[in-house]
Amino acid sequence: MPEAIQTEAAEALEEARIVPVRPIRYEEYGGHAWQLSLELETVQFPFRPVKGHPLGLDESGRDVFVLILYATRISLLFGFILVICSMILGTMLGALQGYFGGWLDLVSQRLIEIYQSIPFLYVMIFLGSVFGRSFWLLLFVYAMFNWIGISYYMRAEFLRLRRQPFTEAARALGLPTRRIMWRHLLPNALVPVITFFPFMLVGAIGSLSSLDYLGFGLPAGVPSWGVLLRQAQTARHAWWLVTYSSLALFVVILLSVFIGEGLRAAFDPKREAHWEA
Repeated sequence: MPEAIQTEAAEALEEARIVPVRPIRYEEYGGHAWQLSLELETVQFPFRPVKGHPLGLDESGRDVFVLILYATRISLLFGFILVICSMILGTMLGALQGYFGGWLDLVSQRLIEIYQSIPFLYVMIFLGSVFGRSFWLLLFVYAMFNWIGISYYMRAEFLRLRRQPFTEAARALGLPTRRIMWRHLLPNALVPVITFFPFMLVGAIGSLSSLDYLGFGLPAGVPSWGVLLRQAQTARHAWWLVTYSSLALFVVILLSVFIGEGLRAAFDPKREAHWEA
């Protein structure tokens, strides 16, 4: 474009910030006809995808692509820490119940049933109002309730394995209880822990997104898929908020499920079984 048109276009742009400017037509510059049209667009957040921000901006003017990356990191970190802590606690308590049985198992099961009836969401709301919302508080409260499911599976595994011949042989050899439980029984009872790990991770990520969507999750300002979905509900025109955040959540959950199915197939004892006529 000729320099004369560029100069006049810059002046017209400055004028357009104050009053509307009609399209300007330039004749015979370099043997061509040029027409300059200016359109003033007010930037209001959330803003649609533009050059430099391919996934758009949220209601605070932050890049959605960066928010999704940070939200993915936070969600995976929360899920891994939560699942590991829950599995350690659930494995220990379930192993003690299943191995010793008797009155210890009976009393523990009744106490767990009473403890399980405590509403998690009410506890989270109460502690959040007292201590303030934080990543570690949410992780601690969720871990205090998330171990119950895995403890049932580990209890059943230890109840089955404690009557196996190799366990009776270990007792007959005079091995201590601690060594029998953690050296001989635990490796044979790890199949539920390994196969359920990806599915528990999916549940943790989904729960964190749900709590953030409801406003009871991470502190304000922390990137989260749930926060983006809540913003999308407020700003119905911002299709990029709901589209890209839902897509990221779907991809992470789908990959975790595929990994879980692969682990379940790999550790399935019936996978190599064949019927013979």
